[in-house]
Amino acid sequence: MPTWPSTLPQSPQIDFTIVHTSNVIQTEFDSGNIKKRRRFSKNPPKRYNIRMVMNGAQKDIFETFFYTTLSSGVLSFTTIDFENFTQNKDYIFESSGFQWNLLIPADDYDKTIWETSFILAEDI
Repeated sequence: MPTWPSTLPQSPQIDFTIVHTSNVIQTEFDSGNIKKRRRFSKNPPKRYNIRMVMNGAQKDIFETFFYTTLSSGVLSFTTIDFENFTQNKDYIFESSGFQWNLLIPADDYDKTIWETSFILAEDI
């Protein structure tokens, strides 16, 4: 399984949000009570909204990792667990991909500063 490149930031520097998805399916009927049941037999995967800052060279490394190593985000990868930062965990990119925001332009591309945001899901 691919691993997150060591030349990229190893944890979110700006912030990240953990999203717990619902594990309940709810069915309403014409009359009577609403029926609820579990969607999964175990807890659903968590989703992580990640924001990182990278320079121009790291931006290129990230895009090569995403498009080439992970086949446009289809494959999962291993990196540090974003909750406890002590062990590794497997993640996969959400279908929304990623986006870039230019924070500091520079004449030298490698010195430009970019913010990227993307959503990862636990690969369980």
